[in-house]
Amino acid sequence: MGLGQKQGSGDSAGSGLLQRDRIQDRDTLYLGAQSRLRDQDRDRDGFISTDEYNSLQTDTFSALSPNGEGLTLQAYLAAHLGPGPYGAQNPSRQTMMQSRAQERKTERFRIMDGNGDGIVTRNEFMNFGKLNYLEADANDDGKVTYQELQQINRGM
Repeated sequence: MGLGQKQGSGDSAGSGLLQRDRIQDRDTLYLGAQSRLRDQDRDRDGFISTDEYNSLQTDTFSALSPNGEGLTLQAYLAAHLGPGPYGAQNPSRQTMMQSRAQERKTERFRIMDGNGDGIVTRNEFMNFGKLNYLEADANDDGKVTYQELQQINRGM
């Protein structure tokens, strides 16, 4: 019996692979929260403070737009901002996941681009990041914990 298959379910090999990919995606979600906390918690106190997040946002924008003139959709889509949907073993599922990721990034860009001019400025990028942080900080204590990162990852 394959990973994720129920005994007697009659799953074909293809759907068994799809279920295995879903389990691996779920596991990556939890590992992603752990690695994000480790990477973003610069003072190693177990949570991400507002200052740590703002610093990360500043560094990220500087990396995405080295000249500081703003970020185009094309540059944003080309940037790898995290682990991304590249680990699925099933090629058709991986293609579908990559397509959905591009759709989500396009929508995030549209939301970030507050004035709709096709360029995300540093201010627009920082404002979007602030909203993300406030959303992640579910209990409004000014800190984002591992558990809060898991919850926000589930909604992405």
